[in-house]
Parts: sequence; structure tokens; C-alpha cells
Amino acid sequence: MSQEKMNTYCQELAELVAACDPDNPNPELLEKIERHVEQCAECQSAESALDRTVRAFREAEPRGVSSQFEQSLVDQLCRNDDRADQA
Repeated sequence: MSQEKMNTYCQELAELVAACDPDNPNPELLEKIERHVEQCAECQSAESALDRTVRAFREAEPRGVSSQFEQSLVDQLCRNDDRADQA
């Protein structure tokens, strides 16, 4: 996928979403957004990509960190803490 394609977005959807009030959702506006996504190929593609990304993250197995990395992180945090105490 080209960089240009990855950076495109649907201006109409952006305007609809910008009009939303998350504290007081307007059912008519939410329905308009859903209808738009159902009819807009660009938005369907973006929704599909987002779904694949979310699924991949949910299926990913957590990995631990090496003891060496963990010790290095603790050492760095302690040094930062010491500097803050000296300031």
C-alpha cells in the first residue's frame, strides 16, 4: 500500500465525527455516520484495516522483558529519581 493511500481519509466522515458530542450523542447523527460508512468504500476499507489491527493485537501473545533490560530500566529510573532529589 502506498504512503499516499495510507494517509488519505474521508473528509465527510471527519466532519460528521467532529460534529459528535461524546457526552451527549445524537442518535440521528450516529445513524448518519453508520449509513455513511456502509456506503463509502474508503471508510469501509479503513474500518476493515482497523478491525484487522485490533484483532492482531488481541491475538498477540504478551512477551516479557529480559532481566537485563528490566535491571537497566530500574537503574535509569533510580538515576532520574536521584537527580530530581538533588534539584
